[in-house]
Amino acid sequence: MNIIEAEKIIRKDEIKKEKKKIYMKKYRKDNENSDENKQDNDNKKIIKYTNIEIKHNIISSWEKKGYKNLKKETADDYSIKICRIHKRITNKNININIILNILNNNYNQNDIDYIIEELYYLKNNILIDYLFNNYDNKITIKTYLIPFSVICSYIEYYKKNNIYNEIAKNIIEIGKEYDIERDDNSIKETEIDKIISNYDENVLLKNIDTLINVEHKIIYGLYTLMPPRRLEYSNMIILIENNEKELLKDHNYLICDINYNAKYFIFKNYKTSNVFGEQKILIPESLSNIIKEYILFKKKKKK
Repeated sequence: MNIIEAEKIIRKDEIKKEKKKIYMKKYRKDNENSDENKQDNDNKKIIKYTNIEIKHNIISSWEKKGYKNLKKETADDYSIKICRIHKRITNKNININIILNILNNNYNQNDIDYIIEELYYLKNNILIDYLFNNYDNKITIKTYLIPFSVICSYIEYYKKNNIYNEIAKNIIEIGKEYDIERDDNSIKETEIDKIISNYDENVLLKNIDTLINVEHKIIYGLYTLMPPRRLEYSNMIILIENNEKELLKDHNYLICDINYNAKYFIFKNYKTSNVFGEQKILIPESLSNIIKEYILFKKKKKK
């Protein structure tokens, strides 16, 4: 696939997203208008929680569905996020197997006791305060809160002591704020220069050259020099060419030659893989050079 075809796909996706945004904005506006008799004019734009709503228990996702059933990939992702934050707060490691026991609904009372003791910072909003003090991006905060909220929704102790409710409330409030900002299409002045409006390959490569951090370079390249994908690069394994005989279905692969020149991606684990199957995507030379720089940087860093 060349850059022109990639641009067409990206533009088509942008048009689709814009139409959806216009529809959702109209949908929310219609809902606001239907509640005119219940709300003062000053409260029409921003939806806030009332004291009654905060006091009531928030129903968890699994309670709405009637069963606890996370996908393996989701449980793995949540466990990694919990371990990461736990390490940063306590400077200690936590038993990831016990976390997975809880997330996979395969736990006992000993597991519960261990979690309650280790995750002491869930009490008194310590976790929430830590995240808000250390991360500026509220969506990042939300992605770290969600795994803890799932753990809390499974353990009755956290529900009885209002800990689950506090975490869930913050997740919902961040989502509401994000919806309002998205509807208003507001962009901070400091972020204007970050918006990509020209997808010409030469322009993109010049933009990449201005980046100092090699990790920023590869992220920029992966999502602009090729049709963008979801988070399917996170579980990627690097293989040298001609060694791809037994590929695990739970992973995606980057195939390189012996000099770490990136040749192609193999995607086996993605949202619609059960429909479209394995995908093999050739890597353009411009992106291959950036990937090689990243791999060599990581190898040097490990020494």
